[in-house]
Amino acid sequence: MCIKAKLAVFSLLILKSGEELYLENGSGDIGDDNREILIDTEDEGIFELYWDDIERIEFGKTPKHDCRFGSRLYGTVVVDRGDEYTGFICWDMDEAFDSDILDGNEDRRKRKIKFGKIESIERRSSNSAIVTLKGGKKIRLKGTNDVDSGNRGIVVSDLSMGRVVIGWDELDYVEFKEAPEGLSYDYFDGGRVLKGTVFTEDGEKFKGEIKWDDDEEYTWELLDGEIDDVDIAVEFGQIKSIEKSSRHGAKVVLKDGRKFKLRDSNDIDDDNKGIIIKDGDDKVVVDWYDFERLELE
Repeated sequence: MCIKAKLAVFSLLILKSGEELYLENGSGDIGDDNREILIDTEDEGIFELYWDDIERIEFGKTPKHDCRFGSRLYGTVVVDRGDEYTGFICWDMDEAFDSDILDGNEDRRKRKIKFGKIESIERRSSNSAIVTLKGGKKIRLKGTNDVDSGNRGIVVSDLSMGRVVIGWDELDYVEFKEAPEGLSYDYFDGGRVLKGTVFTEDGEKFKGEIKWDDDEEYTWELLDGEIDDVDIAVEFGQIKSIEKSSRHGAKVVLKDGRKFKLRDSNDIDDDNKGIIIKDGDDKVVVDWYDFERLELE
């Protein structure tokens, strides 16, 4: 996989499969809004680069030396309605390593606590949280966006589903755990074209290559929606089936057996621009009104 910084307005993304994608700049990931890129080298420590310094980035296997950034945060986040999401965690859209710092005020004292020392964080109110350290001590923190409603979101990257973004008001608590071993650059296949069978309300079925919402056509792309105010982005490669449940939602079944209903996205409501099925030279477009379900291969 490779990223080439072509011009100020777009970048070229080359996938493992060889597929080339031109991405418009303007997010924090690429372009001038990217804050910095840090490279941990074995011999010379950490280098800090900015977007204007970059010609291209080539990704490869993870080196064996210990990363100076620390280990990625991993654990289970429980929302106020009881649902649980387990995976790699990014706190406040920013802190992602156990060496990163959770900021807050304990009474009149400022506290800076490394995430690696934290066992759990429980939302206590809109402006405070109870932090439990690994030694068992509990601390009530407030006064910063790490531990109040100014928090920009807790991101959970679930490798068997996709990405979950949980707002402060939806958070119950997070429990940190050791990350599973064995994940590497080779774990990810680079993606492939979506294939499956579309069934209509009239009993017809069409099999072939799939383009969802006249947009998503690869396994690495995402199906967007919400579950009880929690933003969900499901990787198509992890989906077994999608079944329309109403004009405004759909039931999604994952390959690992999990099931849930998504709403509030043009991916799964009557703003969907159509499901396209291509079989050789033949192409069929099924609109959301006629769509019943999709079974992916």
